Amino acid sequence: MERPLTEHIKPGTSLTLKEYLQVGGYNGVRKALKEMAPDEIVSLVKSSNLLGRGGAGFSAGLKWSFVPMGPDAPKPKYLICNADEMEPGTFKDRYLMEGNPHQLISGMIITAYAIQAEKAYIFLRWAYKKSESVLRNAIAEAYEAGYLGKNILGTGFNLDIYIHTSAGRYICGEETALINSLEDEMARNRRVSQRAEIRDRTILVSVATGPLSDAEESMAELSELATSAGVVVQDKIIQRRQAIDPRTVLGRGKLDELLIRALQLGADMLVFDRELSPAQVKSLSEATDLKIIDRSQLILDIFAQRAQSREGKIQVELAQLKYLLPRLITGQDSAFSRLAGGIGGRGPGETKLETDRRRVRDRINRLEKE
Repeated sequence: MERPLTEHIKPGTSLTLKEYLQVGGYNGVRKALKEMAPDEIVSLVKSSNLLGRGGAGFSAGLKWSFVPMGPDAPKPKYLICNADEMEPGTFKDRYLMEGNPHQLISGMIITAYAIQAEKAYIFLRWAYKKSESVLRNAIAEAYEAGYLGKNILGTGFNLDIYIHTSAGRYICGEETALINSLEDEMARNRRVSQRAEIRDRTILVSVATGPLSDAEESMAELSELATSAGVVVQDKIIQRRQAIDPRTVLGRGKLDELLIRALQLGADMLVFDRELSPAQVKSLSEATDLKIIDRSQLILDIFAQRAQSREGKIQVELAQLKYLLPRLITGQDSAFSRLAGGIGGRGPGETKLETDRRRVRDRINRLEKE
């Protein structure tokens, strides 16, 4: 008996990208993107009589054909993969996602190309922690290999895939409720966090090129530093890359996924477990209005909070100013938003965000004389 969906799944393990490619993985993606037009793919899927695996058994090709196409079609377009799976006793989605995650990703790439969507979301059941971990690793592999992100396989097609964890409600499996949940939860979390939380809410970010164990140890230390600074740690993200992205540190696709996660949690700050260059501060600040802090700034903030004597306060402010000077960003809010400490800032702080380099140098000179 043929098992087209499960033939390569081995119980207890997940296929890596290398293993998936060895059994012909992503060949369909290559053919679709390089040899076929979007309408040809829709016609092929419709004629194949491929049906959805939900209760309705709806024609996949017919559903795709409902999406407006052509130059006048509304944009942007979004693709949503419904992996909420709240039917009692069902686990087919979990089995496929955990056993062969790249199969799902490749299917989403082809679908997104067919309807010309450049953003895709996996709406995942809240309890599927292992599935989430497996999918995040597979998505990272796909970005690294050029199957996701900008100009996929040199075809000019772009696609980013994000994971959204559901709130654990049965009704969210229905498509309109699912979309409402996806849109409303982000806005609701953002509003609630701004009203109810006085302390900064942050996601800790580590991008490593070395052993994962070293990154985990450094992340644990960063978490302790954040707690000492009075910050609420909402999530910790570790990404392993061959090289640090010179602009965004973790790569554009992963950055977009991180920003979506921040919206979901209502976070207002990102703390990076490495010193950010001025160019990286600029790129990150252009991508988001969230406060951006690195490890060095976090440590300086802790010193600023604990400085008691006048001399101590002067020394800490002097260190912060010297660190801030090359990272000032002309014409927009600086990511390092308060000269008296990046943690806890609401609004301009002691010195306005628009402080230019000349004023900072003047302040440094005065402090050094004191």
